[in-house]
Amino acid sequence: MLRFHWKSPLAAILLLSIAPAGWSETTALNFFEKPLEFPSSQAFWGQYQTWTVFDHVLNQGDSPDFAHSLDTGTRFAVYESPTMTVSGLVREVFQFKVHPDSSLLFNPRALVSDLRLDVGFPLGEGSAVVEYRHDCKHEVDTLVLRDAVHDALGLSYYPFPREGAVVCRLGGEFNLPKIYQTITDEPDLGALSAEVSAEIPSGEGPRFYGELKSSLIFRKAGTAVAVSSFWNVDARATCGVILPGKNGGLRVYLRIDRTTDPWVDHRAEPSLTWTLGLGPVLEGG
Repeated sequence: MLRFHWKSPLAAILLLSIAPAGWSETTALNFFEKPLEFPSSQAFWGQYQTWTVFDHVLNQGDSPDFAHSLDTGTRFAVYESPTMTVSGLVREVFQFKVHPDSSLLFNPRALVSDLRLDVGFPLGEGSAVVEYRHDCKHEVDTLVLRDAVHDALGLSYYPFPREGAVVCRLGGEFNLPKIYQTITDEPDLGALSAEVSAEIPSGEGPRFYGELKSSLIFRKAGTAVAVSSFWNVDARATCGVILPGKNGGLRVYLRIDRTTDPWVDHRAEPSLTWTLGLGPVLEGG
């Protein structure tokens, strides 16, 4: 796992950045979200990225609500040109919890859906992305503890080229009012975040990488979810290796997450999980 000192310049960038982005680690992808390339000519249905990743929580004794998860999804370009990209993302995360009475040692706990529509523009050496996101969590095979639904509008800024050894994202989101849902209000108002990913070049062999992310999340009181503070900090650190293949590669990683509201029930209690992950991430176009 990557470690850094909280008084270092990198920590200051991560925790004090006021540029717009990010949401709870509950819906964060298992890898850094690079912006799409801007091709030299117009095209439809070009670039794509697809993945199926299995996570295993190592400290289940400290976090009994989490044991394993299966994260599968696809991001695809609808339209791309030298000056704009339009892309979508469809993702499902199946969460399982420890269950000592089950012969399989776990039961399905929840399903988290993540749907996005992005519009990207080149900006200096980097790019900017405007994003609409709908995410929802539903209980599975258990008593209904908490269903969570969010519609958010966000802006991300990538100051460096996507193919560099170090890639950074600064961004922000705010939660939109309920459009058609009839469930209880969620406490999340919006968030600011900073994220950096660094990769060690190694030719055609395995590539080692590290990622750091911190999000400042704003939550309101007065909903069915008990919150202890208006200001909440989620954080994530990942280190891993990419075993390259023909179109993408197999990722093996160790990750630690501090999540202030894991959407388990109506108590927004922080959790700290250590996770070992494995799965292919394929891309092309």
